Amino acid sequence: MGVITPEVRAEYGGQIRLIPSDMITRLPQEELLDRLAEAKRLHTKAAKAETPYLAIGYHEKARLLCKAEPRDETELLAREWVAKAAAAHTGVLASACLEKAEEIRRSNPAAPRVTPVVQTAEMLEKAEAVTKLRQDVARKAAAAGREAAQRAAEDRKYADALAGRRVWTLGDQLRWNREHDNSLAT
Repeated sequence: MGVITPEVRAEYGGQIRLIPSDMITRLPQEELLDRLAEAKRLHTKAAKAETPYLAIGYHEKARLLCKAEPRDETELLAREWVAKAAAAHTGVLASACLEKAEEIRRSNPAAPRVTPVVQTAEMLEKAEAVTKLRQDVARKAAAAGREAAQRAAEDRKYADALAGRRVWTLGDQLRWNREHDNSLAT
């Protein structure tokens, strides 16, 4: 449930009036702050707009943003229409259901998330584990790349020795025997 604190009122005084009072109680605090921050940003852009039409557009966008249904409710309703589209028996019905989901999202625009996500110790541990895993995978991939390059170089040398472009060595003979299952005759 959103709460208008004195700090919030001091920061976003003019934008608060754009959000209906019943909507304030329905919004989580983070979403309320996101909406107010975006409305303030849009009003600042409107004040600096080059034409009155742009200013009107920014004000209208801020108004729609502040009156929109909560993010979670909007997304839940849109997902229901997408599910109906997936279950539809005809392409026309599926298309209509997808259009309805898109209309719901357009008519209830969501403010970009500005409030930082508070990371718990568990989230930090998981992030560190993922970082270590990525480093380990990168190390193994680099080692595998080096080994493949070394094998390719050895294969080129062996091919040159087979073709007579390089002197035949004991190592080439051992590889020949290994590949052809021969033993060295002494």
